[in-house]
Amino acid sequence: KLSLSDLNLKNIPDAVFDCYNLERLELVNTRIARLPKKLDKLKNLKIVSLYNNNAGKPLRLSKNKQAEVLIVRGNDGRSLPKSFKKWRSIKVADLSHHGLTALPSGFQRNKELRELILNNNAITFTSPVNPLPHITRLDLTKNNIELLPESIGGFSNLQKLLLNGNKIKNISPGIGKLQKLEELSLYENKLTSLPDAIYDLRALKVIDLYHNEIERISDRMKQWTNLEILYLAHNKLIAVPSTIGDLGKLRELYLHHNRLSVLPDEVTSLTQLHVPRINDNYFNSLPANLDKLVALDNLDVSRNSLNTLSVNPLKWENLKIISLAGNPWSEQSREQLETYAEALRTKKVIVHLYTFEEDM
Repeated sequence: KLSLSDLNLKNIPDAVFDCYNLERLELVNTRIARLPKKLDKLKNLKIVSLYNNNAGKPLRLSKNKQAEVLIVRGNDGRSLPKSFKKWRSIKVADLSHHGLTALPSGFQRNKELRELILNNNAITFTSPVNPLPHITRLDLTKNNIELLPESIGGFSNLQKLLLNGNKIKNISPGIGKLQKLEELSLYENKLTSLPDAIYDLRALKVIDLYHNEIERISDRMKQWTNLEILYLAHNKLIAVPSTIGDLGKLRELYLHHNRLSVLPDEVTSLTQLHVPRINDNYFNSLPANLDKLVALDNLDVSRNSLNTLSVNPLKWENLKIISLAGNPWSEQSREQLETYAEALRTKKVIVHLYTFEEDM
């Protein structure tokens, strides 16, 4: 790696082109107007990064067949290249922190491009979107998106779509066309419900819906048969459909900080479930057959309304952490839980039995 930082640097020094084993070139606080053709002589060069490069005009890219990653980050959108077609091998492009209001249009000819990172811009999707069907990862974290448009379905090979920290209230049906999508992240948006098209994403392995305003999930969630991680914490959920029991590959379930009072019995069918976090809800009882969750290793039921625990935690052979604090346990239950806690701790299990106030 070679890093150069100079506010007066307008051209890459000739000495750089003699670094034949150079794999990463980093330019910080420079005024480079052109990445010259001579860069192509560096046969090991894979990553070129420019941070806060302010030449006052678009960066020119000469022909290059070696570099696979181009990072152009800063606060001056004028420094972005207008076209990337001369960089034939580019697989990852990071154009974060530029104040962009729309997707860049210069990637249509870059058939090798797989990842486009555009976080911390000002993209709204109010203008027409030209899809890039060859990319597999699109990161639009922290933009100004309120509506995910119908044209999102044109990104037909997407496997990972990150939309965290936007203002999304509505999602067009076009998202249902993303049949290769494995990870969808909508953390911290404005959703009150999920459109039917999202339930059609049968390849999903991870869906992150943290910090929205969702009250209900459809029983069509049973179509997420490949789902492994479900993030639904910090919403307004009042119920979970019984079809959650059809998610046979589910390993992690995050339902904490909602308004739930009942957990469907079908959750005990999730034999691959390692982590159920259901703390900070209104549960006064739990399904009787939770011991069927043979893979469970981390259980958090703290800060609910539980008087009794319906299962013997010693039956969970893989248990590593259990959190029970902040519940109004009956006197009899407290005595039983203390017995359990003593036995679990001899097995090196971390047990949170009481809150600090209760210990006092």
